[in-house]
Amino acid sequence: DEIATFHFPDSQFYDFTVTDEMGQEIWRWSWNKSFLQVVLGIGLQPGESMAFTEEWPQMNLETTAEENNVSVGEYIASGFLANQPNNDSVTTTGISIADYFPMQVGNKWNYNLKWDLDVDWEIEITGIENIADTPYFTFDNYSFVHSRYELNKFRRDENGNILTRQNGIENVLYKFPAPEDSTWNFRDWLARKERTDNILYNGVTVPAGTFENLITISFTRDAPDASYIAEQFAPNVGLVRRISDSIAGPRIMELQGAFVNGKYIPPRNSTANWELYE
Repeated sequence: DEIATFHFPDSQFYDFTVTDEMGQEIWRWSWNKSFLQVVLGIGLQPGESMAFTEEWPQMNLETTAEENNVSVGEYIASGFLANQPNNDSVTTTGISIADYFPMQVGNKWNYNLKWDLDVDWEIEITGIENIADTPYFTFDNYSFVHSRYELNKFRRDENGNILTRQNGIENVLYKFPAPEDSTWNFRDWLARKERTDNILYNGVTVPAGTFENLITISFTRDAPDASYIAEQFAPNVGLVRRISDSIAGPRIMELQGAFVNGKYIPPRNSTANWELYE
């Protein structure tokens, strides 16, 4: 019997996406739209509701409505709130697990690496490659620990897990839909989806901004060096922070800016250094 308050980081209240049979996002309502950069809140009384509707013009992100070249097939339309909940608000149920690892050609992330020297590092989705009739998104520079673990072929399976392919072998890297405290093996690492009450889940501030509602995946192994990694993912953004250990001390990778699904993070009218990844 209390008011449900939803907080939004800008004037975008909602979004809609369309994915094809392979789970690839082909259309997003907010693509290339600009929103007023002001924090807003909406309160709903008990029993009160609010609905949002938009029309998909049966186009993909690479075409115009006039071309209307979407082929015949099965598509999934999804809608969700673009809110950023706080401790007093109703936790969002509209965030899709897929939004924690957004895969779309042209997506780009720029990080600052803090260990021996401060280095800028850019990850980009450059295309789609079909292997054995299975489409994989091609990533540039997605390194896990070091170059020996450089990963460049990713796909999402029907359960929402993120798989990678290297040397003809496919492995599950991230299980975002898994229950908290779930574990699985990734090569010689033991992966775990952390509990939401773990300190790693709390909001994190990096050069690109402050992010909440995180999912944290940690990796451990029995090794004298690089034996622990924790990665934090934000909805509609992806990887925002990675912390790992080493003989030389902790290594930290933090998001400086990104271009994800047609939106700049932080917004273009901010003070971000866009020359880093344009």
